Amino acid sequence: MQITSSISAEKIREYLPDGFFRTIIVKETTESTNDDVKIISRGEAAAGVVVISNGQTRGRGRGGRSFYSPADSGVYLSVLLPVTAENLLKITPFAAVCVCKTIESLSNLRPQIKWVNDIFLRGKKVCGILCESLPQQNCAIVGVGINYSTTVYPEDIKGLAGPVFETDAPDKNAFIGKLLSYLTDTALFDRCIEEYRCRSCVAGKWIQFRESGVLHTAYAKGIDEHGGLVIFEEGSVRTLFSGEVSVVCMPE
Repeated sequence: MQITSSISAEKIREYLPDGFFRTIIVKETTESTNDDVKIISRGEAAAGVVVISNGQTRGRGRGGRSFYSPADSGVYLSVLLPVTAENLLKITPFAAVCVCKTIESLSNLRPQIKWVNDIFLRGKKVCGILCESLPQQNCAIVGVGINYSTTVYPEDIKGLAGPVFETDAPDKNAFIGKLLSYLTDTALFDRCIEEYRCRSCVAGKWIQFRESGVLHTAYAKGIDEHGGLVIFEEGSVRTLFSGEVSVVCMPE
């Protein structure tokens, strides 16, 4: 089911606190909302800029991979947030928590987070997050791509991706407004790692990941205070700060 909801900056503002979001730009289509925010923010500190698009033609995920961004059935947005260097590693976990809380606030769904930046429901990926640092401005771009009601996918991902809302999708303006409000919640940022841990579908599981071309198998002990994944591998403990992991079943 492909549910279309007209996105309106005016309607979104009804859900937002006053003062922070100076500029909200809504597009019918664009190449990449992250790239749009980069262009808008060049040469000045522009925290509070939001770009939302009904579709993307060159949506990006982590590692330069493409992100499937069909028109009408998704939510694609990027926002520029202020961040200090010491808090930069927490931006992606914070954004993941904000997406989960938005889904929870508008439904009885309980999403989980696959470290480090994917939101899962019913065993399938429903959202990806791409954060990019702009250190010269003490800001970071938080890009969020959500399979809002998308049910048709390309062959290479149709067994892996799924929609957030299979039926009765809430109004997109309410969803976006609530998400943006969470993204400005400083108290939530302060406790985001605790919230992240509660939703982790990786902690306490055996995982595999590639590092320098080598496949590793390790036990995911948990999430550290910066959002790093603490693993136990071959008798030693270390922390991963980036990468792609998958949960695996280990024999008894």
